[in-house]
Amino acid sequence: MISDAMINDLPLKFVPDGTDKIEIQENNSVSKHITFQSVIDLIIPVGMTSIFAGSIPPPGWLLCDNREISRDEYSRLFAVIGTRFGEGDKNATFNLPKLANYLVKNLGGMILIIKY
Repeated sequence: MISDAMINDLPLKFVPDGTDKIEIQENNSVSKHITFQSVIDLIIPVGMTSIFAGSIPPPGWLLCDNREISRDEYSRLFAVIGTRFGEGDKNATFNLPKLANYLVKNLGGMILIIKY
């Protein structure tokens, strides 16, 4: 478990200005401001898939159920996966991958998607 003391020792501090900015501190001085979203993007890149045991995905996540979603609303995801899993209506939507009843296997850089 991560304790408050461990968090306080990190060189990252939230900026108390009502934004989602984080300060990166070096040698007791602020060296850079970054957004919380940019930290999340480094840890969990857009387009990443993950195993989740719940029936409702967490906020910001989508089920890999092959449905059509908006290219505008999910522009960052569309920039990563494009129409690889379906063109949607070929104009305003694209498809999510379909991973129900599939096994994803990584074999030394080659990804296999196997239906079972």
